[in-house]
Amino acid sequence: MTLNSNTVEFMEEFNNKHIIVPLDIKKAGEGISHNSLKQTLYRLINNAKQGKCFQHASGPTIILHQTEGTAYLECCKDYDGVGFQPDITFVSRATSKPDTVIEVVDSNSPNSDKILAYIKEDINVIIVKTSEVTYDQGYKHTCPAKIIFKTDSMDEKIKKAFYMCFKLKHDENICIGHNENNKDYFLGLIQDSGAEGVKIKYHYASRPNFRGKKLETKANKQINNLAKEFVNNTSAQPKITTLNNNSMYKQMFRLEVLKINTDYNYFLYCKILDKNCTNAFEDCNIKDCIGVIFTEDNNIKNNDIIYVNLHIGDYSRNPAFKNFYPRGMVSEEEFNKPIKKLNVNYWRIDIK
Repeated sequence: MTLNSNTVEFMEEFNNKHIIVPLDIKKAGEGISHNSLKQTLYRLINNAKQGKCFQHASGPTIILHQTEGTAYLECCKDYDGVGFQPDITFVSRATSKPDTVIEVVDSNSPNSDKILAYIKEDINVIIVKTSEVTYDQGYKHTCPAKIIFKTDSMDEKIKKAFYMCFKLKHDENICIGHNENNKDYFLGLIQDSGAEGVKIKYHYASRPNFRGKKLETKANKQINNLAKEFVNNTSAQPKITTLNNNSMYKQMFRLEVLKINTDYNYFLYCKILDKNCTNAFEDCNIKDCIGVIFTEDNNIKNNDIIYVNLHIGDYSRNPAFKNFYPRGMVSEEEFNKPIKKLNVNYWRIDIK
């Protein structure tokens, strides 16, 4: 084919309106949606006259344009002394250094150690989820994204990183906690209690457990690393509150057995005479009576007075009535011992 001015103009117009995306579906761990979106964003940044605009959920945007830099696919560089290979690296033409990195994620959350390394380099970090991008958004000018801006303060960057990496909802009240028995940090869910301050429950990522007679959080390296950076860089002073763990503390009840039903396991319908618990059970709206589900006969009779340590989990189908499995029976002496609550330091990181 002979190239003439009309042919060249046609090819330029075609390239401006269409993007051919080569799919490398053999790349380990990447599906077609991930690879096609990555390749599309890369080519739009480098080839489109208007560049590519990434829209943050709360409003601010970043426009990456070929006149200001060049986008590279899978470019491996050192970030905070560790080699990482972002999906897309945008290198500034003015500084010849990475200015922005883009990670395309599917169902999994981004690795927080990688995000933290990016943050320490003072660059923009853009997270684009394949599930949140429609065909039009991917191939046109604007793309929805979660963005850590290089102009954010350090503690604000780490707040955003927590929400990005641990699937936190923006309507959840989150804190970093540090209990007196453990050197490790944990994520907490905050429940405001008016004049009484706040109650904190463990977030699922912290996995609390007992070691001996002490309550500890199982070390989560990624939480620890982010938390330490936040604590070291924030001007906020820690507050102290009582940890309301919702599962690990004793929930002891003094009960009178009113009725026994053996049709379903060994079900005891009981009247509450007294309780010695943390605040966790107050969330269950227990009134006068509860059901206790044993898996076998315990030689308990009607009108017996029993002392039971109950699991917090409610297994009832009727919201007007609460059924619980016992952790075990306790003695009257053990029941009467005061429960020592655990104080923790905490820093709020909720994003409003």
